[in-house]
Amino acid sequence: MKKENQEVNMMRKEKTFGFSAENQKKIFATFLFDEEFLKSNKRLIKPDYFEYQVLKDMSKIAIGFFEKYSRIPNKDEFLER
Repeated sequence: MKKENQEVNMMRKEKTFGFSAENQKKIFATFLFDEEFLKSNKRLIKPDYFEYQVLKDMSKIAIGFFEKYSRIPNKDEFLER
């Protein structure tokens, strides 16, 4: 049973950044405020790489908006989603 839990945890880590919550927040904030960073990295940084659901959901919104409008959403546009 312990070995199975270790394997599940390893699979989860492979799908995430493996960074601390603070670093994940910084990566997301850079995504949201630095258009060049988002443009350059949107294919490298997947929403599922974030460990926390809120960061996954927010990054999906930011990436989806960027792909549709070729720009970062402003605060009001982001909150509408």
